[in-house]
Amino acid sequence: MTTAQSAKTPDPRLRGYLVIYVDGYKRALKNRAHVFFEDGYVVTVPDHLLPPPSNDVGSNAWWEDGWAVGDNQRDILCLRAGAKPLRRFYYYDEAVSFVFHRQKKYKSHQHILVYATKELGGKEQLEVVRSLDDINAVEARVAAEIAENDVLLAERRAKFELQYPHLKVLQEQFNGSMALTLSILIQELRDEGYEAVKATRPKATLSRQIKRLRELGLLTL
Repeated sequence: MTTAQSAKTPDPRLRGYLVIYVDGYKRALKNRAHVFFEDGYVVTVPDHLLPPPSNDVGSNAWWEDGWAVGDNQRDILCLRAGAKPLRRFYYYDEAVSFVFHRQKKYKSHQHILVYATKELGGKEQLEVVRSLDDINAVEARVAAEIAENDVLLAERRAKFELQYPHLKVLQEQFNGSMALTLSILIQELRDEGYEAVKATRPKATLSRQIKRLRELGLLTL
């Protein structure tokens, strides 16, 4: 009799990646002290006796001033906005498991998942997330923004093509001025007709331009 063992299906690879920010940590400087003035007294406090800085999660100061799990063999913390790379997690369960085990070792630390993904225009954006649903919501929003932008770009391209037909093809064959002139000619022939266009241009010039367009297969007159 054989016993079937069901293996857990791994969560799908994220489109972006997760990094882990850590609050409640401070790297004290041995020779640094802070001077406070109160009621006419001067108090000097060594840096290691002051608590770690506390900023509201998601505030500008929080993004810029703090620590995160670094990309190194010992998972040493690195500055969030520093030059050293942060450890990237491409699977949600992997990141959660890492937080779970690290939290047991460093009970005074708070671990925050931050999701990095490409937004409209390809620029990377960072968002605090607390679940896989949050990540899916971020990706759904970004996808909707990109789709909406694609529709707008398509509409603009269609409008431009109506106003300047075949301009890109013409620019590959002629200089900018001539390409634009021939594109406008196609538009006028399409919208006004040959007889109306003929009345506004010298005969020899119009014949030469029409010949060029026919040779490129852009005109069937």
